[in-house]
Amino acid sequence: MAIGAFAVLGLAVLTAAPGRAGLFESQDLPALATAAVPEPEKPVLKIGDRPTLLKDEPQPGHSVCDLHPRMSLELAKAPDFVHGSYVFIKLAVRPPGCAAKEGYVYVPHVAPESLGAGVRICEKFWEEAPGTADYTTWDSFHGRAERYADRSEGETLLGNPNYRVLDRCSRAVALRPCFDKVVNQSSLPEALQLRRWALDRGLDAVRLFMAIAVQETDLGTLRDTCAYGTCNGIGMVQVITAITPDGSRLDAGDSRWRGITHNVLTNLGYGLRVLATDTSASSDLWTLAYHYNGSQTARSYADAVLGHYARLGRCGF
Repeated sequence: MAIGAFAVLGLAVLTAAPGRAGLFESQDLPALATAAVPEPEKPVLKIGDRPTLLKDEPQPGHSVCDLHPRMSLELAKAPDFVHGSYVFIKLAVRPPGCAAKEGYVYVPHVAPESLGAGVRICEKFWEEAPGTADYTTWDSFHGRAERYADRSEGETLLGNPNYRVLDRCSRAVALRPCFDKVVNQSSLPEALQLRRWALDRGLDAVRLFMAIAVQETDLGTLRDTCAYGTCNGIGMVQVITAITPDGSRLDAGDSRWRGITHNVLTNLGYGLRVLATDTSASSDLWTLAYHYNGSQTARSYADAVLGHYARLGRCGF
């Protein structure tokens, strides 16, 4: 629980968008008729570091083809996540020696960089696009679903059963772009402050913020715990005190809590604001985590965050 703190798969399969036409003089117009328009790239699913199988049913057995480690499969369309722990794919190009056109692959055997295929998260802040419920559509504080969510619960981070089966490193790899967007790609004062504080101490600002998220929700696998109008926190980094960029504090009935509840980037933004404020009283990561938590269990919380930071480092960050 973060007292005083304000939460595959952010890696969607990308397609190449046709270039935007500029302004043409009248004599250039005929060229438009013959200009080649690049076709979108086919989505790709990459296999992880162990051999696996393409199956005709999403369950053990029923092998169709062998799939080799680090093999890249060119797909006809983005994969679909299905029940259990499998992803369904339609092949644009069949692997050597494989006659199948489609099948199921066990999600833990897919490379982490491909796990976002078909799942959209961290595309926009709630403030940019209200209704972007990429974390969850369910509001545990009010005990109700978001009526105007842009997707179903099964398409959110918390609602996707395949995300939960990933090990922590795979979840961290999938979520790294979200934290990068909030911390490293932002010019807001709180982002600059945290980056400067971390740099002065030889720390990775994104990695330390992710270590907080590991302790709070195990990187987005633990739902909010609310009872009788009180929550341990809201969303990815368990926001409790929400402070706006102008320094005002949100009361419990403020509509801006919807974004903090349902949207990953907005939740991280509010959490970052409190974390950056805590740097002024913190000499190292342990004391930063201690102040961020601020409860009677803050010492054990800070110990745990140090361990998470070290273990995330072994994930290749």
